[in-house]
Amino acid sequence: MSLPTSNEAKKPGAQQNPPLVVSIDKNGQLHFGEDDEVVTPQQLRTRLLAKIESLRKANKEVRLAIRADKQAPWFRIVYVMDLAKEAKVNSLNAFTKEVKSK
Repeated sequence: MSLPTSNEAKKPGAQQNPPLVVSIDKNGQLHFGEDDEVVTPQQLRTRLLAKIESLRKANKEVRLAIRADKQAPWFRIVYVMDLAKEAKVNSLNAFTKEVKSK
């Protein structure tokens, strides 16, 4: 997956409480879960909302990150953002790769 670059990219493992991650490949295919399983938009909605509810019941912070290929269709990214809003997720981030200094 080819991630977009950012000067603000964080190093992997910098946070102890990892976010839920939704990946979107360059073809718009959605992936979710620890095993990066391919899911349909409806499966993502069902599984993501259930996982968020489970985290809240356990009094855990709910954070979501989008790992989208830089060529991923924008409508898929917006779909995930809309799910986050529906679930009232306050922390939504995007995975990027660090810009290499010259």
